[in-house]
Amino acid sequence: MSRSRTEFFRWPGWKDLSYGYGLLGPPLLLWFVLIYGGADYVTGLHSFRVRLHFTFERSIPFVPAMVLFYNSFHAVYLATPFILRTRHEMSALVATWFLITLCGGIVFLLLPAENVFPKPTDAALGPGRGTHFAILFRRFLRTRVCRSRCGSGGPKTVPAAACR
Repeated sequence: MSRSRTEFFRWPGWKDLSYGYGLLGPPLLLWFVLIYGGADYVTGLHSFRVRLHFTFERSIPFVPAMVLFYNSFHAVYLATPFILRTRHEMSALVATWFLITLCGGIVFLLLPAENVFPKPTDAALGPGRGTHFAILFRRFLRTRVCRSRCGSGGPKTVPAAACR
C-alpha cells in the first residue's frame, strides 16, 4: 500500500500500530509514572511550596469534572500512529516526550507549587465520585499543580501532528 504524504490521518497497519502502542508506549508510561510519581513522593516529604498562581485565579470556579477535558490530550497520544508516517517520526516524538517529562519533573521538584484550591471533598466531587476524575483528584492533588503548568507533553504533541 502506498503511503501518501498528503493524507493527514491513515490506518498505520498492524506492524506500526504494535510498534507505537506495544514497543514505545509502555516505556513512556513507565517513565511518566517514575518521574511524576517519584517527584510527587519527594515533594510530599516536605512542606516547601512556591506560589505559582495569580491572585485572580482563586476566583475561577473549581470544577472537578474539567479534569476530563484536561486529560483529553491523551487522545492525541492515541492518534500518533495514525498521523506520523514512519517509525523514525514516532520514535522522535516519544524521545521528545521523554525529555519533556524529565524537564517537567525537574521543575516539579525545584518549584513544588502551592495549591490554589483545597483538596475537594466527596460532596464537591458530586455524582462522579469514584470515576476517573475523582480518583485523579484524590491521589494527585497534593502537588500536581506544577506539572500541569510546566511539563505536560500534550501541547508539544499537537504541533508535531500539525506538521503533517
